[in-house]
Parts: sequence; structure tokens; C-alpha cells
Amino acid sequence: MREEVIMATIMVIDDDANIRAVLKYRFEKEHYTVHLARNGLEAVKEVDGQQPDLIILDMLMPEMDGIAFLEQLRGNPRTGSIPVIVLTTLRRGPQWQRTQHLGVEDWVVKPFSPRRLMERVREVLNGE
Repeated sequence: MREEVIMATIMVIDDDANIRAVLKYRFEKEHYTVHLARNGLEAVKEVDGQQPDLIILDMLMPEMDGIAFLEQLRGNPRTGSIPVIVLTTLRRGPQWQRTQHLGVEDWVVKPFSPRRLMERVREVLNGE
């Protein structure tokens, strides 16, 4: 019998329940542990205690958007170095520039290829 090995912990922060469900399914299928948050405010409360290995972050969310979340994440010494991949409907513009200054690993525009996102997650987690 083959034992399943958990590879890493990923936090998905997105106000779209369908996106959260699809990503949770895809990541768990690849043996990742997945934590979900509906917005930046909810995520801030959990990320410090959860210490995920990677965060998938939407930009446009109620209560606390992606930029405000990133600023808090990067401002905390315990969470400041967690890699972040932005997953958003926004095209590159002022918010993209701001995320680059806050050190995100990638910017993926919705609609997106779950397979390509999975490849990018593996690359980031492997330090590529």
C-alpha cells in the first residue's frame, strides 16, 4: 500500500467560492494541504498561525483587498518571506506594479489554466 506524502501547505485567498473549490480539489489531488480564506481580512487572522508554504492571492476582494493583505503579510517578520502568486481578473497596471514592489512570485490572469497554475506552484515551491 502506497503512503500519501503531503508536499506543502498552500493558502488560497479568493472571494469566489468556485475558484476556492477548484483549487482546493486540484491541490489536494496533488497531496498539498490547503487552507482557504474568503478575503484578506480572514487570511490575516489565519496566515500567521498556519504558516503556509505558498499563498494564492486574489486582488479584488471585499473587506481587505490583495494589496492591503500583501502589505500586512510583508510587514510581519514571521510571514514576510512566504511566496505569493497573484490570481486575478486584473490586467497588468498600477496594482501589478505595486505587487512587484511587494515581492510576488507571479501574476496569473483569470480565466486561467489550472494545469499551468499547478506547474507554476511547483516551480515556486522548488525555488525555480
